[in-house]
Amino acid sequence: MLYHTAATILQSGQSLIMESNFRVDLDTERMRNLHTIAPFTPIQIRCVAGGDVLVERISPGSHRERAS
Repeated sequence: MLYHTAATILQSGQSLIMESNFRVDLDTERMRNLHTIAPFTPIQIRCVAGGDVLVERISPGSHRERAS
């Protein structure tokens, strides 16, 4: 659904931002296929963090502690 919608938007000449938990092993090829349907300049950003960092970010109160 995401890629179909993106293709429709791109084919109409509009810009868009796609945000998801993309998987490099699956979505890189899907992005390439989308590019053949509706040429665009793709930019793919992959964010990675260690488990301890992720736990810290979602722990209750962690935002207040960093803001102090």
